[in-house]
Amino acid sequence: MSQLAEQHFQVHPIWSEYYDYDERGEIISWGIDPAWLNDELEAVHDGNDHCAYPVLRLYPLPVRMRLYIKATFQTPEGRMLDGFVVNDDAYAITIFFQGEQFIFSKCLSDLAEKECARLGEALTMDGEAIFPLSYVTDFKGHDGRIIQGVFNPFGSRG
Repeated sequence: MSQLAEQHFQVHPIWSEYYDYDERGEIISWGIDPAWLNDELEAVHDGNDHCAYPVLRLYPLPVRMRLYIKATFQTPEGRMLDGFVVNDDAYAITIFFQGEQFIFSKCLSDLAEKECARLGEALTMDGEAIFPLSYVTDFKGHDGRIIQGVFNPFGSRG
C-alpha cells in the first residue's frame, strides 16, 4: 500500500488495502483466478504493509477497512488538484502534485501544518488558502450519493 501512487489512479480509480482473508471470496467473484490471487497475495502481503489491489466491481462499493478513491480537489481560490480520498467519508486525503504526494488526515492536524507548508511552497500559493478543500469523485458511497464534500485537517480553525 505504501507504494500506491498517482500512476495507479491513472490506470484504475479505486483501490483497497488487503486486510482480511474473507476479502478473497469477493475478489474471486469479480472473475479473478483463485490460484493466481493466492500466489499474488502470498508474494506481496507480509502483514505489515498491506498490499493494495484495484476494486473491479465499483457499484456498489465494497465495505472495506480502507478504500482509496480517485478525487478532484479545489482550493478556496479555485485551483484544481488531483489525488484521492480515503473511504467515502474522506477521513484522510492525498494530493498529487509534480510527482510528490501530500498527505492530510483529520486526526493529525500537527502533521498537516508541515504538509500544508510543503504543498503551499510547491504550488507557489503566495498567501492563498489551501483549506478547506472541496472534493468530488465519480463514485457513489454506501448511502447511494456521490462521494463529495469539504476536507479540512484543521477543523473549524481552517
